[in-house]
Amino acid sequence: MNVQRSLETGSLYERDFHAWLDTQARLIRSGTPEALDLPNLLEEVEAMDAAQISELESRIAVILEHLLKFHYGRNRQPAIGWRRTLLVQRHDLARLLKKNPSLKRLFAEAIGEEYASARKQALLSFEEYEPHLLDDYAAIIPADCLYSVAQVLDEDWHPDTAV
Repeated sequence: MNVQRSLETGSLYERDFHAWLDTQARLIRSGTPEALDLPNLLEEVEAMDAAQISELESRIAVILEHLLKFHYGRNRQPAIGWRRTLLVQRHDLARLLKKNPSLKRLFAEAIGEEYASARKQALLSFEEYEPHLLDDYAAIIPADCLYSVAQVLDEDWHPDTAV
């Protein structure tokens, strides 16, 4: 069966996702849960959960990358941009956690999981702008994250202002 024919003859979920969502909402409001498309509804709820976790991990990775650049970068010219990125990402992360407080339980683990990637991203950035210093950066940037959960979250904390 070709894709076009499948779209024409398939379920509402396959043909028109927005209409399917509207229908599911109306069924829930009307008190007729027996008519819900439970398999697809479950799939979408699980996808929404995965998207929230993915956003948490992505924001943490960007924050860690920019903390590393701010902390170890010898060229201070881009530092204001790194601080701006940190501010925006931390603000958006705080908003995500306010709307989804149960994500906080995943925070420390996500820092551990995202650090290696953030380190690679920071090194790639240093390679782009300071290729002659790449070996030095690779040697001084720790393999394991030195930043605490509180430091990652704190909009006012930067490595150069640490006590």
